[in-house]
Amino acid sequence: VDLVNAHRVTQLLHQAHADYAQVQDLAVYSSVDGHNWNHKENVTLPEQSDVYHYNFTEAIKTRFIRFQIISTYDTNKMAGLRLDLRGCTINQERNAPDICTTAPSVPYANQGMAGRHIALDSIEDVFYFCESLINKQWSRCYSSSDSGTTWKGLPVFLSKVLGYWTTSNQIFASNQDQSSFFYTN
Repeated sequence: VDLVNAHRVTQLLHQAHADYAQVQDLAVYSSVDGHNWNHKENVTLPEQSDVYHYNFTEAIKTRFIRFQIISTYDTNKMAGLRLDLRGCTINQERNAPDICTTAPSVPYANQGMAGRHIALDSIEDVFYFCESLINKQWSRCYSSSDSGTTWKGLPVFLSKVLGYWTTSNQIFASNQDQSSFFYTN
């Protein structure tokens, strides 16, 4: 996740997603450049439906933060992670060229969102995400292989990134009604 500017991240809020396996153990990494990553700590999330507040042992000062799912409570479903980060911006402005040279054109960025599906292929270092409208009549998916500097639109029939399957090192995605499933090589 590119936080755009340097941040001091102090807390993680997590809420389980009913359609996916709840994450049990999570590794947290940080990076100042999006290329070199440092392990910060492992987090164990309790099995619950309420929002869980986790205070990091030590504030994480970073621009980029990465989460790696270690284990889930249900190994028969794809893992899902819904979280929010809390903290503050470190007084350091970034110029527009440092952020994104080609920002993804999401035509409904200011409208109400139904959801954002994300996954990281940690072997190939490619980030995938899909967004959809509340009425779910339209979705768009993107990928980035250079830490978010450039974005590539994925085929229009893809509408959901389902997750990263560690045993096969593949990203899985589906169309809107999940009648077709796709995966990376």
